[in-house]
Amino acid sequence: MRIEIVQGDATKMAVDVLALKYAQERFGLDALVFERLIAAGHISDRLSPAPGEARLVSSPPGLLAREVLFVGTGPLGSLDYLGIRVLARNIASALSRLVPLVETLVLTVHGVNYGLDEAESFGAMIAGFADAVDSAEAPKHLRVISFAETNPGRARRLQALLIQLLPGGLLQPAFSADRSANSRERLRSVGYASESKPHVFV
Repeated sequence: MRIEIVQGDATKMAVDVLALKYAQERFGLDALVFERLIAAGHISDRLSPAPGEARLVSSPPGLLAREVLFVGTGPLGSLDYLGIRVLARNIASALSRLVPLVETLVLTVHGVNYGLDEAESFGAMIAGFADAVDSAEAPKHLRVISFAETNPGRARRLQALLIQLLPGGLLQPAFSADRSANSRERLRSVGYASESKPHVFV
């Protein structure tokens, strides 16, 4: 499957599924989409999965994605890099169960708006999808995962990081010749090794 960075609004992308986290409260994009779903007649409990669980609903008016997937996590304050890695794997696994024929997915990089490092967060998400591919949990027909980013500077930085993590932007199984040893090691350790790195809060 191909990973890409798209500068723009995730709600304006015509894809099969828009994936969002639910951190037991509403924040940012998931709060906006939730409000639109409630206005369209959806029931709140159907949009509020427990950690590790997922809910799939048809998109409300104004969203170009065909369906919306909410995946539950722990509270935002406890969502670290490893939790983000697990979130990405859970998104892929939930898609396999709920939308097995999904081909296109859009989501945002989680963690960047509540104090986590954007590079570590993005790497953790790529690693989570790689975990799903390696364990055969990813949807077999999924061909494009788009990370939507409205901030132009961050979009450029993430694009540069993507080239380092996945030259060519293709996510291959762990032992594929197309996944370099460097890339394999980086994806293996991100999330697990992140907490041992020096931190600073500004």
